[in-house]
Amino acid sequence: MPVDLGPVTANWQILANAGLAKLAADRPDYFDRVSPPFADQARAGAKLSASDYLGFIDTISDFRVKTARVFETIDVIITPASAANPWPKATQFPPVIDGKDAGPRGHAVFTGWVNACGHPGLLFRPLECRWPARRHADGRCLRCR
Repeated sequence: MPVDLGPVTANWQILANAGLAKLAADRPDYFDRVSPPFADQARAGAKLSASDYLGFIDTISDFRVKTARVFETIDVIITPASAANPWPKATQFPPVIDGKDAGPRGHAVFTGWVNACGHPGLLFRPLECRWPARRHADGRCLRCR
């Protein structure tokens, strides 16, 4: 990928935790309905400072500008859809991928940046590949199906 994914990847959990904290604040039964890892993430999100959250917003905004520049010279980037086969729903993430220990975002190595960049994309099955395109090019993606 011609854009450094490190800053977004390293800080993605801030967004996930903040989102779960908001959901927990809006739903009184949240902690009764979710598994312990999601409860822990919501609690961690509730402890985030505004500075932490806005720092991530700055990071993702910078990433989106740089990704948009990439799509000024290319039309699409084709990647696998996931680094892992489906895993049991009782498990938050696959603990091992290709024989190596994997953390909570290991399965999303090919997809997290697509979610972060804000560009349209298609997921082709059964090929299991994602096809992100330049921002606001939804029509072009849909014509390629």
